[in-house]
Amino acid sequence: MDTEQFKDKAKDALPDDETVENAAEKVRENTPDEVDVNVAKAEQWTKDHNKD
Repeated sequence: MDTEQFKDKAKDALPDDETVENAAEKVRENTPDEVDVNVAKAEQWTKDHNKD
């Protein structure tokens, strides 16, 4: 297989934007609000402690 065939297979394997958006919306709908606070704290901690 050449590189173009691999690129095509990779594109075919990835879900489209609408599918990703729908999945993200379902996760948000079924996640308790207090989880958002924990996620935000984790994101901030990562930013504060990332040395790169």
